[in-house]
Amino acid sequence: MEFDKCVFEERKKRFLSLFDRYFQVNDKVKKGKISEGDLTLEFWKVTLPKWFVQFSDSNINYSEDVWELDSWLYAMDNRPWNWWSYWVENNILYLELQVHGHPYTVETVIYVADVLNANKIDVLENYHF
Repeated sequence: MEFDKCVFEERKKRFLSLFDRYFQVNDKVKKGKISEGDLTLEFWKVTLPKWFVQFSDSNINYSEDVWELDSWLYAMDNRPWNWWSYWVENNILYLELQVHGHPYTVETVIYVADVLNANKIDVLENYHF
């Protein structure tokens, strides 16, 4: 995904921090440090970055393109891909996702990029069947 140079670093930081927090919580669940029953919508509202939670809460009634937070979380919990890697070149953030089969969707990733007003989105897929 490509951002204007003046805002690239801040947007990259926001984008990566959202997914990082989500994956950190899921790692804690896998290790038994957090119970799946604790993953309520209220838990996520205080755990995920405020900018993302506030965007969903404040814009849900104004656009059909805005996901409700619980819908985004459901899609992330049921995604057909794993985060493989990312890198930056010339103020472009590239993502590489490990896809588990076809059909698949990366709408959860594209949605976050759209929320951050990305100019361009490039998602590279690492097929692993």
